[in-house]
Amino acid sequence: MLTQSAVPLPSLDEQLSTMSIKRIEVFVIPAFEAGSSGFRVRLRITSNLGYGWSELFISSSEKPLDWSSWSSLLLRFIGIYRHTFFTNGYYDRASNDERIYRLFFNAAERVGIQPPYPNSREYQTEESILLEQAISYVSLF
Repeated sequence: MLTQSAVPLPSLDEQLSTMSIKRIEVFVIPAFEAGSSGFRVRLRITSNLGYGWSELFISSSEKPLDWSSWSSLLLRFIGIYRHTFFTNGYYDRASNDERIYRLFFNAAERVGIQPPYPNSREYQTEESILLEQAISYVSLF
């Protein structure tokens, strides 16, 4: 016997026009280039459409007072969004540091462009290396 659901499922077009962000990770790694006294900040988004990465170099003199302060700004992005949200951009006028937003939106634009991990072993290896090198790590889900 067939029954109808009380809440209709979203159409395929609606599913493809939204991104469900499930996890945001920030890795802060000392820059190892010769003569560099800064940091590589790598941000990874995990979503229903795949992964997105972005990277930012910050000199030692420009680093935030507390790396984890960025997590409160990023936490609001866990959820379901229409793709237009990412193309229009978002900037919290109360925040004096727009770098974290640029980092996030660059990663969001790359979701689906970057090939998915072919297997979980490659994902775990990459994550293991980043965690080993990181001086700070934030995982939001």
